[in-house]
Amino acid sequence: MGDLVEVPPDFFIGYAPANLALSHLSMVTPEIADVLVVPLGEINPKDGHPGGNFQYNRNSKLIRLPEFNEHDREQIGKLGGLRKLVAGFLKIKPDSVTDEMFVVFTIAHEIGHAIDASSKTFEEWQEIGLKEEGIMTRYKWLPLKKRIAGYRQLPREKYADDFALARLNKLL
Repeated sequence: MGDLVEVPPDFFIGYAPANLALSHLSMVTPEIADVLVVPLGEINPKDGHPGGNFQYNRNSKLIRLPEFNEHDREQIGKLGGLRKLVAGFLKIKPDSVTDEMFVVFTIAHEIGHAIDASSKTFEEWQEIGLKEEGIMTRYKWLPLKKRIAGYRQLPREKYADDFALARLNKLL
């Protein structure tokens, strides 16, 4: 386990660009100093969030991230969606998206959720989540591509994507 104040040398993420991104983002976003970063575990291809997730519980805020080792990056790459998403945001071809780009985007996206949550009470965050779930449930009959596009427009996802894109653009 680690927190975002400091990335210890024995931190579970062994991929240097990921650790650099975490260190940099923790320094420029002090409002997330109370967020814990914990291992995601094995990447599940059926999981809609293979690159990580953010959880706001009543007593804690957690960012779950993969180790971003070679196996993890390969698994995420095989799923393809994350590279295509980042490519779309950057207006480049998916095969031009490097491991570093999608790793930085993923980490910054989850930190974006943490920043967004830091301005809300737990109850407010839960209420927004329930509204977003309701919206997605109403559109579950749409083709997957349209559901994903709609999901990306939900307020919490849009905030996190915008934050991640701004950080990625600064680092490029």
